[in-house]
Amino acid sequence: MKSYMLSALLKQFAQSTAEELRAEFPHSVLIWEPKRWAPQEVGTRTAKVSSLESKQPLTRGGESLVLGIAPRADGRELVLGRGTDCDICLGEQTVSTRHMSFRFEQGWSVCDLHSKNGTSVDGHRLIAGLHTPLEQGTTITAGDVLLRFYSPDGLAQRLAEELRGRAAAR
Repeated sequence: MKSYMLSALLKQFAQSTAEELRAEFPHSVLIWEPKRWAPQEVGTRTAKVSSLESKQPLTRGGESLVLGIAPRADGRELVLGRGTDCDICLGEQTVSTRHMSFRFEQGWSVCDLHSKNGTSVDGHRLIAGLHTPLEQGTTITAGDVLLRFYSPDGLAQRLAEELRGRAAAR
């Protein structure tokens, strides 16, 4: 699994077709939105996805981070948390060591792992231990972290909308 800054994908997508993007990103993604995780001052945060570690200096405004997720070959769930043994490790104090898990069975679902600050999906707090299906653009909140879920087609649509918005702002 890989992680990318959204701005880097926008540059790549601006010169690619949606089909080329889907070929490059055949799996679903979580987008870590900046509004909730931007640091107070310029600094460095680390997001680790499996064995890939990506350090990016962040400004006050922050930037969205795209986290690729793919079903495991062994069928086990992906775990997101602060712990370094997690599949998706977020260096954010409001995220529990093992905060939530993602499972793929005909589609993705999320489950709170009895986290201290809880997990919400589209504003509804999850009951720990029960899986909730994810749909295109679903908002997942873990502590102060805001994530959005996208399929490969949804990612292409999100990038196209971002590019249109930036072009209109010029």
